[in-house]
Amino acid sequence: MLTSNTKKAIALLRDMYYRHGYGKDNLCDFSDSSTQKMLGNLESVGLICLRTDEVANALSSYELCKPLFEITLQDLLLATGEGICPVFNNKEKIYEQYGTAASRLGVLNEVTCELLAKIRIIDL
Repeated sequence: MLTSNTKKAIALLRDMYYRHGYGKDNLCDFSDSSTQKMLGNLESVGLICLRTDEVANALSSYELCKPLFEITLQDLLLATGEGICPVFNNKEKIYEQYGTAASRLGVLNEVTCELLAKIRIIDL
């Protein structure tokens, strides 16, 4: 249901969170140009910022502007310019993949699928 870019943004934010003493090392590869672009997007909407006296050449150069638990899916979708990809045929996949957020995402998926089913191509 979430795009690969949105999942990547979540991974980057988690890496930053865990890097600051919460139990894990950096997990993402910063050398990838799409990662650098994603960091720029996250920075432009104020989710992350460049640490003082750092250069933008490593993931460790960035930090979260607010705690990870305060960052919402809406924040990420705005930062990435992404949307969601409704799951039409295998709705159990949502519950397997998204843990505690699955019930809310499942409802969103159901509503999205219903709304999309009511839009006729001829009306567009």
